[in-house]
Amino acid sequence: MYRSLYLFQRACIMNAKPATMKKLIILPVLFLYFDGNAQHYVRTKHNFGITASYNFIDDTRLNKSGHGIAQGNAIAFGITHEWKNCLYPELFFVQHNGTIPSSNESPVVASSYHLNGIGTGLTGKLDLFTFDCKKKNGYCFARVLNLIAGADYVYNFKMNSTNPNIKTGNEANVKIGLGMYSVWGGSAKNHMAWTIHWEGYYKYGFTPFLNIQNYAADGSAQSFAHSSVGVTLKVMYFKTYKFSDM
Repeated sequence: MYRSLYLFQRACIMNAKPATMKKLIILPVLFLYFDGNAQHYVRTKHNFGITASYNFIDDTRLNKSGHGIAQGNAIAFGITHEWKNCLYPELFFVQHNGTIPSSNESPVVASSYHLNGIGTGLTGKLDLFTFDCKKKNGYCFARVLNLIAGADYVYNFKMNSTNPNIKTGNEANVKIGLGMYSVWGGSAKNHMAWTIHWEGYYKYGFTPFLNIQNYAADGSAQSFAHSSVGVTLKVMYFKTYKFSDM
């Protein structure tokens, strides 16, 4: 939160006209004053969040390869918590809707599948800079762009397939992308209690979620992993207290 306010103040000063520089130069002092003495509502460390993700590209590919790709999609819903202002541990449910790839060398016919799983993960963010600084509904407003990176581990349930040669496994994934959220000046309770994050990412599966025995014509097996491009909406709620009650 404090880093966001610093980026907000810096962006306002850099974008200001010379005539307003003198006024804007006192912004850091004003923010410190309101934070320490006159802010009506202050955030606590207690918070809770919900997440919703959609992978509009969710490839099923040969493990450790960029070949044998079949496209699908996936959705996920979960809960999260902000820790140290930059880390977000998560617990979520995910469903993949995809197609098992096939090839001329394989007797296995391409077929669609549905796969459900429960996962846990950790996402970190690093604020980069602020933009879109303006006055909105009587308050100072800006958006913060950040870099996100994370990893997760998913326990997959059995796939709904009649093929006896199919075995599902758990998968480990890593992701990287960009995120954005809004920051407000002033002390309105809603601005202090709620933060909405938007994130876009690329996710790569390191371990296979699917193994098919007798996949090739020679009877050998083949394993598959996921690669995804998607977006996440994260809504965070923070418990606040009234500064004047302290």
